[in-house]
Amino acid sequence: MTVRRILVGAVAVAAGVGLATASPASAYDTGAYEYAAGHMIERTDIPKSLGAYKPGLSFGANPGLKSLWICNVPQADPNAPDVTVKVPGPKYSFSASYNGRGAQTPFLNVNVNQYANATKAEAAFRLIQSRVKACSGTGSDTYTDDDGTTTTYSSAVSHGVVPSVTTAGVQSIFVSMNNLSETLPKGGISISDSYNVLSLFDDTIIETQYYSGGTKNLTTAQRRAVNKVAFNAETRWVG
Repeated sequence: MTVRRILVGAVAVAAGVGLATASPASAYDTGAYEYAAGHMIERTDIPKSLGAYKPGLSFGANPGLKSLWICNVPQADPNAPDVTVKVPGPKYSFSASYNGRGAQTPFLNVNVNQYANATKAEAAFRLIQSRVKACSGTGSDTYTDDDGTTTTYSSAVSHGVVPSVTTAGVQSIFVSMNNLSETLPKGGISISDSYNVLSLFDDTIIETQYYSGGTKNLTTAQRRAVNKVAFNAETRWVG
């Protein structure tokens, strides 16, 4: 088996999930680790509509995740705690990420969450299909600094299915987050949208996560491009 030359390092996922690297001997079957490292997406799998990326792939691995995070939903009442949706986690989680170029850099990450067997992966995905219904809502909060600067944060979460990425009759699921912060009186506006696709494939749940890093909301073309990356991620995994 040929294993690609990659950058092995800690991968900080913008959604808040950290993936730390581990030596194959310490936590993994050597074959499983090498297979994962050699079957992640290539930079050529990322459509140009998702931005320009640096050539280096960052590869991370994490054993025994207790939970697989699906979404975080803000509440209309800023004093109410956010609703977190999650399902039982995998035995292993392998991550491949690419960092964008330029001042407003996008970020693309693929997590291959490998369960002990296909039955457990299917059970976890059925829970996602049920619990993702809670990944819908909007909320905002406002903070004022000592200098009088006021910043308002708002977030809208939505979900749905991805018919173009269907495996064995099971449609993939997307979770979209539109995040906006506006600072007054300076008038600074920051948009940090994300779009995640979750796909069931045999004993894995593959997450394809895109963070825009831009100043505009994600377009339909960009969402379709992420769906294409999700399809490519499955193809690479079995290739």
